[in-house]
Amino acid sequence: MTEMRTADDFWAAAKQLGELIAAHRAAERQATKDARNARRRARYKANPPAPKPKVIVDLDDVEYEPGCRCNATPNPPCTWCSGEHES
Repeated sequence: MTEMRTADDFWAAAKQLGELIAAHRAAERQATKDARNARRRARYKANPPAPKPKVIVDLDDVEYEPGCRCNATPNPPCTWCSGEHES
Protein backbone atom coordinates (compact mmCIF):
# COMPACT_ATOMS: atom_id res chain seq x y z
CA MET A 1 0.00 0.00 0.00
CA THR A 2 1.34 3.48 -0.80
CA GLU A 3 1.39 6.25 1.72
CA MET A 4 -0.17 9.61 1.15
CA ARG A 5 2.40 12.32 0.56
CA THR A 6 1.86 15.64 2.25
CA ALA A 7 2.56 19.13 0.98
CA ASP A 8 5.65 19.24 3.21
CA ASP A 9 7.05 16.23 1.34
CA PHE A 10 6.57 18.00 -1.98
CA TRP A 11 8.18 21.20 -0.68
CA ALA A 12 11.15 19.19 0.60
CA ALA A 13 11.51 17.48 -2.80
CA ALA A 14 11.30 20.85 -4.57
CA LYS A 15 13.96 22.28 -2.24
CA GLN A 16 16.24 19.33 -2.90
CA LEU A 17 15.74 19.67 -6.66
CA GLY A 18 16.49 23.41 -6.43
CA GLU A 19 19.72 22.71 -4.56
CA LEU A 20 20.75 20.19 -7.23
CA ILE A 21 20.04 22.68 -10.02
CA ALA A 22 21.96 25.42 -8.18
CA ALA A 23 24.95 23.12 -7.68
CA HIS A 24 24.89 22.14 -11.37
CA ARG A 25 24.76 25.77 -12.51
CA ALA A 26 27.59 26.72 -10.13
CA ALA A 27 29.71 23.90 -11.56
CA GLU A 28 28.99 25.09 -15.12
CA ARG A 29 29.91 28.68 -14.22
CA GLN A 30 33.16 27.53 -12.60
CA ALA A 31 34.05 25.40 -15.64
CA THR A 32 33.40 28.38 -17.95
CA LYS A 33 35.51 30.63 -15.73
CA ASP A 34 38.38 28.10 -15.62
CA ALA A 35 38.32 27.69 -19.43
CA ARG A 36 38.33 31.47 -19.94
CA ASN A 37 41.25 31.89 -17.55
CA ALA A 38 43.16 29.09 -19.27
CA ARG A 39 42.70 30.82 -22.64
CA ARG A 40 43.90 34.11 -21.15
CA ARG A 41 46.96 32.47 -19.62
CA ALA A 42 47.79 30.77 -22.94
CA ARG A 43 47.36 34.05 -24.85
CA TYR A 44 49.58 35.88 -22.31
CA LYS A 45 52.21 33.14 -22.51
CA ALA A 46 52.21 33.25 -26.33
CA ASN A 47 52.38 37.07 -26.50
CA PRO A 48 53.88 38.50 -23.32
CA PRO A 49 53.74 42.27 -22.98
CA ALA A 50 56.68 44.18 -24.35
CA PRO A 51 59.16 45.28 -21.71
CA LYS A 52 58.78 48.88 -20.70
CA PRO A 53 61.77 51.03 -21.59
CA LYS A 54 63.64 52.41 -18.64
CA VAL A 55 63.65 56.17 -18.34
CA ILE A 56 67.06 57.61 -17.60
CA VAL A 57 67.28 61.28 -16.74
CA ASP A 58 70.73 62.74 -17.06
CA LEU A 59 70.87 66.02 -15.15
CA ASP A 60 74.51 66.65 -16.02
CA ASP A 61 73.60 67.89 -19.52
CA VAL A 62 70.99 70.39 -18.31
CA GLU A 63 71.69 73.44 -16.23
CA TYR A 64 69.36 72.65 -13.38
CA GLU A 65 68.52 75.14 -10.70
CA PRO A 66 66.95 73.59 -7.59
CA GLY A 67 64.53 76.51 -7.19
CA CYS A 68 62.91 75.91 -10.59
CA ARG A 69 60.20 73.27 -10.69
CA CYS A 70 58.90 74.07 -14.20
CA ASN A 71 59.95 71.89 -17.11
CA ALA A 72 58.09 73.95 -19.73
CA THR A 73 61.21 75.68 -21.03
CA PRO A 74 64.49 74.03 -22.02
CA ASN A 75 66.55 76.60 -20.11
CA PRO A 76 65.56 76.78 -16.45
CA PRO A 77 64.76 78.87 -14.54
CA CYS A 78 61.53 79.70 -16.31
CA THR A 79 59.75 83.03 -16.10
CA TRP A 80 57.27 81.67 -13.59
CA CYS A 81 59.92 80.47 -11.16
CA SER A 82 62.15 83.51 -11.58
CA GLY A 83 59.30 85.83 -10.65
CA GLU A 84 59.06 87.68 -13.97
CA HIS A 85 55.37 86.72 -14.35
CA GLU A 86 54.36 89.16 -11.62
CA SER A 87 55.34 92.31 -13.55
